[in-house]
Amino acid sequence: METSEVDEAFSVSGATGTEVPPQKLANGGQAYVCAYTVGGEEAAALVISVFEGNKVTPDQMIKAVLDKNAGAERVSGIGDGAVYYAGQDGASTFSAVKIVSGTPVMLAVSGPATADKDRVGVLVKHAVDKL
Repeated sequence: METSEVDEAFSVSGATGTEVPPQKLANGGQAYVCAYTVGGEEAAALVISVFEGNKVTPDQMIKAVLDKNAGAERVSGIGDGAVYYAGQDGASTFSAVKIVSGTPVMLAVSGPATADKDRVGVLVKHAVDKL
């Protein structure tokens, strides 16, 4: 994600991104994280989880997010499935799933619950389209 896209989606100015070392997932996949800060404060995060060797379907992935997060809602028109929810911690998350060369990939963008869902959705769609 471009920092200008983060600025627009989360109504901030001057976001900077920092990549975090990849993390192993319990299922053997990898998670790639980029944290965005403004003035030293966390503004947003992008997490791309690659589920290599896991035959989970986009519907199963979205259903798992829906089941785990009260009030989560499906969003159409992004990737092979997408979902948005506001968490108990004051953050919101917009996740989308796409099958890339046969491998399930989930892209999630998290930030403050005050963010405009539609603008974050545009950001997520742009990011998923680049996968």
